[in-house]
Amino acid sequence: MAELNWCATLLEAQQKLKSTGADALYINRHQSGSLDNRIAGIILPLQIDNFYRK
Repeated sequence: MAELNWCATLLEAQQKLKSTGADALYINRHQSGSLDNRIAGIILPLQIDNFYRK
């Protein structure tokens, strides 16, 4: 599993999956100066593929 910033695009998500070889990405809401660094969600490659097929 690899980290992805919540502002990233689906293209960036695909590239991150490919470059890291990860099976999933967790979305981090980290913002500079913020104490709220919780994980906002998880994206699977299948979810990205399904979005583009619609």
